[in-house]
Amino acid sequence: MINDKKSVRPGVALVDPIGRRCVVSDVFVPRNQPGKSAAIPSSFRNLARKIVVFHSGGVMHLSDIERRYSLAS
Repeated sequence: MINDKKSVRPGVALVDPIGRRCVVSDVFVPRNQPGKSAAIPSSFRNLARKIVVFHSGGVMHLSDIERRYSLAS
């Protein structure tokens, strides 16, 4: 569980519940940045909430990241 939202930023490694390491590529609000939102799945394009894009191509809401992932040490 992540307590500080500002700690999730590009380049940070996160660990998912089963132990895999995921590196954050970008964190942004799709509604405010249409250029970046064109590269993500259509279900995320008009959201007004922050999303996290991983280097592997995965996309998740920041609130889901805070609940499920932890910072890699």
